[in-house]
Amino acid sequence: MSETIKTLELVDNTVIADRDISVNGTIDAIDVNQVDGAIMTVESDSDGEYLGQVTIYPQNLELAIEDPKVITSVSRGGDLNYTTDARFDHIRRKIWIADTGNQRVIKLDRDTYATDLILNDFIYYPHSIVVNFNIGGVFVKGYTNLSQTENVIYYLKRSGEEIANFVFDTDDSASSSSSSSESVDSSSSSSGEYSDSESSSSSSSGVIILPDVPSSRSMAFDYVRSRLWWIDGSKVYLLDVRSSQIKTFDLASEGLNSGLTVDIDLSTGNAFIVIKDNLSQWFIAQMNRDNNKYLGRIGVV
Repeated sequence: MSETIKTLELVDNTVIADRDISVNGTIDAIDVNQVDGAIMTVESDSDGEYLGQVTIYPQNLELAIEDPKVITSVSRGGDLNYTTDARFDHIRRKIWIADTGNQRVIKLDRDTYATDLILNDFIYYPHSIVVNFNIGGVFVKGYTNLSQTENVIYYLKRSGEEIANFVFDTDDSASSSSSSSESVDSSSSSSGEYSDSESSSSSSSGVIILPDVPSSRSMAFDYVRSRLWWIDGSKVYLLDVRSSQIKTFDLASEGLNSGLTVDIDLSTGNAFIVIKDNLSQWFIAQMNRDNNKYLGRIGVV
């Protein structure tokens, strides 16, 4: 890997600066619409508590005819609560939201912001979503129970129907459980079904409490090769969606143990992981696209 890293201050980026992206605390998730350039953020306040808010900023200042769209509630679903991730499906003009505090995943229409789908009966604390642009489905990372003892990634059709799920933890290899007789990479039409029942976790005072969850960017999808990558602690997982085969690699052997985010270089298929070492120094580690082989790392100041 190259030993040179160039940095860019976001305040010097005209598009971002002129859009006046200002938050009370920090931006926890950001996504860019590959068609119209809109920027979507999920934010937390200065105390690190997630807000029930998703904001969409039009990027082209000359053509933009609307102010930033702030979403704090959805039709047929009420207020958002501790949202942690939001992603565009720019091909089908949809928005997927991890409404973590309400224990649900929401799909909205990009043009009208009407609710297409609410899923709230099987996943706890969803905190990361990635879109499979090939079929319009999504991968949702969360837990199978409120106690967070079992990590899971659900692979869903665009209708919300489960195709498969992948249960994993930081100590054992991941395992998969197919819930459909179809191929894991098959497509389906949208039904837009909605359930009135809701699942939530509340304290005795009635306030929704959100436990610590991994970064919303702890999962990434290589739609060119139909491969899902995710990280958990020191472990890197590579799922071949077509075959449902999972490979794992533990970066603890390289002195790296606290993964934060992962992304894919679509030209090579290699994954790049932002991770700490045992001295809490940050590095970018590169993994091979075919076998999770560790290729190297570079320090980040």
